[in-house]
Amino acid sequence: MLRYHYKYHNRKSMKPYLRLLLLFLILILFSGTISRYINGAVGENLINIAKWSIKINGEELTPTSSDLSTDISLYNLSDNLTVIDSGDDCYFDITINPVLTEVAISYSIDIDLTNSNLPNGTLIKKYEKYVNIGENETLSQTEYPDTTRVLLSEDISLPEGNIALNNTSIRRYRVYCKIPFPADIIKENGFSIEPHIAVSQLIVN
Repeated sequence: MLRYHYKYHNRKSMKPYLRLLLLFLILILFSGTISRYINGAVGENLINIAKWSIKINGEELTPTSSDLSTDISLYNLSDNLTVIDSGDDCYFDITINPVLTEVAISYSIDIDLTNSNLPNGTLIKKYEKYVNIGENETLSQTEYPDTTRVLLSEDISLPEGNIALNNTSIRRYRVYCKIPFPADIIKENGFSIEPHIAVSQLIVN
């Protein structure tokens, strides 16, 4: 009877320790899974845990900035040159490539022509969005008549069952503009766009 009481008492006294040990192991496993996806960049804030690799027009965003360090050039629609005259139809491209990042992303691109070096009166006529740059590329078109500003935004989720994004996550926007006529411009000077770009981790509940 004494031996049985001892064993029972000993097992009972060990239960709290076993529970603590089990809880500790669960927390380690759980925290490792969650921490992989706590990552984002909004303005100048980035916690670099999961792999973060997002390129805009070939330039990779850094943990300290979500804006490009180079301007986006404007091209004449008739000959694809940067030499532009008054009355010309023009375009510029913005390509978003997040295929090497390990998190789903949400982005917004604010294009305000009043902050560019374009002549006053330049208008955005429309834009085209291309998805999956390559042989399976799809295209959608949106009209934006007579406006100087447009906001491009979208959420890109991770493919089901995969950590890394794939080529279907690539987006290319071609934005078409109209230079007013007459316009006092110097043909030799190239025109460029300075959009504000914000990219953050997409949290899916």
